[in-house]
Amino acid sequence: MRIRKHTLQTPYPVGPVHFYTYETDRYILIFDTGPRTEEAAKYVEELFDNKKQKFLFITHCHVDHYGMLNFFERRDDTEIFISKYDLFKFDKVDERLEKLKRLLAGEGFPEDIISSVEGSLRYFKYSVPFPKRYNVLEENSNYVSELGIAFERCPGHSQSDILYKINGNAVSGDIILRNIFQTPLLDMDFYDTDKRFKNYDAYINTAMKLKSMKNYNFLPGHRDYIDSVDERLRFYVSKVKDRAAFLEKMCSECTVYEVVKKLVNDVTENPFSTYIKASETFFIKDYLSSPSKLDSII
Repeated sequence: MRIRKHTLQTPYPVGPVHFYTYETDRYILIFDTGPRTEEAAKYVEELFDNKKQKFLFITHCHVDHYGMLNFFERRDDTEIFISKYDLFKFDKVDERLEKLKRLLAGEGFPEDIISSVEGSLRYFKYSVPFPKRYNVLEENSNYVSELGIAFERCPGHSQSDILYKINGNAVSGDIILRNIFQTPLLDMDFYDTDKRFKNYDAYINTAMKLKSMKNYNFLPGHRDYIDSVDERLRFYVSKVKDRAAFLEKMCSECTVYEVVKKLVNDVTENPFSTYIKASETFFIKDYLSSPSKLDSII
């Protein structure tokens, strides 16, 4: 059996998104769902209009990847698997956002901007109702293995990125993309919510895992293919270095808010863009404090 790719348009700047299915005589394995759009709803209803047992695995809970989750929750023939790191984002949403607000305040963000960023993050978190019926991925590794699937935690873009391995394929979500710099998204740490999750250190570890999987056929969430792991890592490193060279003076002299104000024409116009630029600035600051770590991956 071969994995089948499904492509749907999204309303987001990232463009089309892919999800994947693997069908046997007895069941269907599904990796991600596509966005929460009318087109996606029509597509998945037609695609999965059968009674065969289904197992749904989410790479990470971003709206373009898990938007149709509730369609599957309503079906008795589907078991859903979500990482504990994604559950953390929803279970601890108030605690996380309160501490994130304090973090931004400490970097000079005014109260009105912090409030608008919080509202934007709450919107994205609740735009897809989180399911009441699911399995925690990490607590069911033996069961998942019986289906022929192995998984690796590969954070960096987000804290919760999961890569699924099946029959020489690696369903990789947003972990590794061709000619796209995956913004490392700001969050509080799963293991200590008083601390910021260090996307930079996480991506170094993830890159080492990716280098050990060079012989896999990567199935990304965006763009059509991955040419090679080495090429993608070189691209990623070059982008980080280019951005760091541009931001180095600002990062050494300014707060994160002052840097973001220089990068975004109007920080009040699009709160999510402000959050994205803040996330990137924290990441670049971490890189500038220890650039040799990134060099070690290529």
